[in-house]
Amino acid sequence: MAHQDGRREPPFSLTADFLRKYDVPGPRYTSYPPAPHFRTGWSESDILALFERSNGIGDRNLSFYVHIPFCPKQCLFCGCTTEIGKPGSAVTGYFESLHREMDRVLPLLDASRPVTQIHFGGGTPNAAPIKHLAEVVRRLLQGRPLAGHAEIAIECDPNLITPRKLEEIRAAGFNRISFGLQDFQKATLDAVNRGFPRIEPADLVAQSHSLGFTGVNLDLIYGLPHQTPQTFSDTVRKTIEAAPDRVATFSYAHVPWAKEHQKALEAKGLPDAESKIAMTVAAYEGFSAAGYVPIGMDHFARPDDELAVALATGNLHRNFQGYCSKRTTGQVVSFGASAISQLHEGYVQNVKESSKYTLATDAGTLPVERAYVLTRQERFTRQVINSIMCQGRLELDRIGTDEGLQERETRDLLAAGIERLDGFRQDGLCEFDGTTLQVTTAGRLAVRNIAFLFDPLLGTGEGRYSQTV
Repeated sequence: MAHQDGRREPPFSLTADFLRKYDVPGPRYTSYPPAPHFRTGWSESDILALFERSNGIGDRNLSFYVHIPFCPKQCLFCGCTTEIGKPGSAVTGYFESLHREMDRVLPLLDASRPVTQIHFGGGTPNAAPIKHLAEVVRRLLQGRPLAGHAEIAIECDPNLITPRKLEEIRAAGFNRISFGLQDFQKATLDAVNRGFPRIEPADLVAQSHSLGFTGVNLDLIYGLPHQTPQTFSDTVRKTIEAAPDRVATFSYAHVPWAKEHQKALEAKGLPDAESKIAMTVAAYEGFSAAGYVPIGMDHFARPDDELAVALATGNLHRNFQGYCSKRTTGQVVSFGASAISQLHEGYVQNVKESSKYTLATDAGTLPVERAYVLTRQERFTRQVINSIMCQGRLELDRIGTDEGLQERETRDLLAAGIERLDGFRQDGLCEFDGTTLQVTTAGRLAVRNIAFLFDPLLGTGEGRYSQTV
């Protein structure tokens, strides 16, 4: 890794000892503050005003997120907000509710703001009729400029993909696609109630590329039943052979207190911590050796992919959809059950159950469950954590200037975190010259741990967190 002054670090080799030391529970910082801090009790006028104020403060780019909660079956590893086996009438009714929510929110947004991203997540968006997805895209873009580099993305269960379905998704306007492969090993997929794709992964990636999809991503999860360091190394090898543009390697987050269905995996036998550590090493070494660029904690991308370019140019960003490029995101306005809007001044989270969501939209009210309005200091902390998580760099003489903070105020707010840097510096995870904190290559694998130092809310409020590894 080269620093801005031209210095180069020695090559980094990820070790089990490193991961043991830094494998601790904590937030993933897809938002700041994390979602457990969101609160109820907001009036509808409060929420409407938050959307309206987004027109005049913060990034003008608009990013839309749409949550489709339905899945044909329950994958036992899943931590998402899903509903299993709903009939077609319920799905159709849900899309009608989506349009009613859009009718309330979209008129509040300045029509001249460019749309740089539309992202469908779930659940299993590709389990829904594609015509419904296409209509949502059309409504979101109606009367709004679509940026030339805009990303219209969808998360897919590859078990439900056929060549014809892939063509339909592309024809509906989607230009980026992510497949939740999870593993190549049948025993693991059977144990978690997940099937193997109908189309071989390498062919799936190739067909996606031939149709014009970019940023084609494969998701992998490690820490599942029947996985060993050897089997996961084989999955990494086969993933590399499939040649996706991006790979996300997620550590399985076992949170049975929040997702009761995960308890079933305990009887099937989960890999121990040492095995998970070895799988992390296998993924990092395998993808790095194949020329993929490590992005943050858990993503890898080809050097010419948008994510890798964003990392190299200081334009990497992070939100509830994970790592992304500042060029293709903005303030996020979200629709659907459990969806979270991410605005400059705060967050708005919808009710989680589709039935309650439908009742609220039928009544003409906003389907909001919780929200959070940030103080100026919290917006500053969000900047600090995003800078560490995404750029691997924190410049004390620049951070916070757009919040009107002077360098003296900035240093006062960061003093407690700076004082706790010594152990990280001694372990070679970061450097600090009195003005600039620079995360090293090794530090990027523990970047959450470094960010923890600057989070005054950590350890307060509600919420239990998964391990960092």
